[in-house]
Amino acid sequence: HLEATPGTIDEIALQHYVEAAAYIKSRGIVPIITLHHFVEPLWFTQMGGFEKTKNIDYFFRFCRQVYDALCEHVDVIVTFNEPAVPPTMGLVLGDFPPNRIGRF
Repeated sequence: HLEATPGTIDEIALQHYVEAAAYIKSRGIVPIITLHHFVEPLWFTQMGGFEKTKNIDYFFRFCRQVYDALCEHVDVIVTFNEPAVPPTMGLVLGDFPPNRIGRF
């Protein structure tokens, strides 16, 4: 994870993505970044994840930091990959956190 602890971005990992995006773009390919692809840091999940309105600020801060680092090289940034999958898998089928079948 880029943010294994709250508020601490792994700068080495982030720089890797910056370099990868720059390289991809230099080869004529449009890099597309997805900020949330089904997984989130354990600390975020333990705080209630997206079920807690107050946690949106943590995600916004993360998005802002990644955007600021990558915006020079990336024109397309997707916030959520397949946004219906986590709630369906977590609340309907119970296979993703919060693993609650039918309890909204």
